[in-house]
Amino acid sequence: MLLIKCLKWLWKDRIDFYTAGDLRIYYSPNQKRNENSRGPDFFVVLGTERKTRKSWVVWQENAKYPHVIVEILSPTIAKTDRESKKELYQYTFRTPEYFWFDPYTL
Repeated sequence: MLLIKCLKWLWKDRIDFYTAGDLRIYYSPNQKRNENSRGPDFFVVLGTERKTRKSWVVWQENAKYPHVIVEILSPTIAKTDRESKKELYQYTFRTPEYFWFDPYTL
């Protein structure tokens, strides 16, 4: 929430971005609603309308994927963030900026 609030304040005059946290991203119409979707801890999409959404549906958003993704690491999901999510964000989403933050080691 801190990242989202800070970015919205910093870009308060901009209407061409969307930011959210823990919001599902659907990137293929073949996905099942609760399977194979990803909900990054924080993400930003540029060049889009700044409005409320219940999920990010790529094929309904002019094929736009996040430009920035941040995952907060925890012992239970750190391996997933570093492996399968990284691969998805790198090769399918082609997200230019992907960061991990470990709150225990900073």
